Amino acid sequence: MKKWLTILTLLTWTSSVLADLPEIKLTPEWKAEITQKAPSKPTVQPQKEQTVLLFSLMTGYQHWVTPHTSAVVKILGDKTSAYNVIESNDINMFSKDNLKKFDAVILNNTCSISPQRNMFLDVLGKEKEQQAKQLEQNLINFVADGNGLVAIHGAIVFINSSEAFCDVLGGAFDFHPDQQEVIATPCDPNHPLTKAFKDKPLIQLNTYNICIVFLFMHNYIFSDICYFW
Repeated sequence: MKKWLTILTLLTWTSSVLADLPEIKLTPEWKAEITQKAPSKPTVQPQKEQTVLLFSLMTGYQHWVTPHTSAVVKILGDKTSAYNVIESNDINMFSKDNLKKFDAVILNNTCSISPQRNMFLDVLGKEKEQQAKQLEQNLINFVADGNGLVAIHGAIVFINSSEAFCDVLGGAFDFHPDQQEVIATPCDPNHPLTKAFKDKPLIQLNTYNICIVFLFMHNYIFSDICYFW
């Protein structure tokens, strides 16, 4: 998963910082600026061509920054040639056969509806609970088989009602405190995930409180370094 570190550094900044700003239009000029700032090569060169599923469906809270984050994901893939992006908001992409086509899944601000907090049930309805459970298990198995999972910001509540899936993410959403200034200092300024910040404190305004439900690290990265753990 080292190949995702450079990608997530920029995505973290985009999704967390922009969340508190007045809405910014997704323009060709904005994309051009991101393209100019994006790295031209990945931190670690993939041994083979990578294909990722970019899933940005929001049945719950609608983060306005979501299309911007999608644009960043695609720009980074194009510029670094580290991965190809298949973008879809069809939950059938989480079938066993479809997941086989991908090396990683990117959940982009995939907020589900409270209090149910289950994206698959939001789409399918409670009468199709078994189908929803199967799609969830497919994704859990996908990660267990060594594939990648990138969860961006609101993706923490993708299936927040499932202990098994929260274990994969490393925690469950608890609550969203009032927006306030939080200063985070990188523990390791030379780590690929934090190196882009050049050992400067990170001032964030948008934080979540997370309940810890895991003991072992999985093959994933949760892209919000300003979260409290």
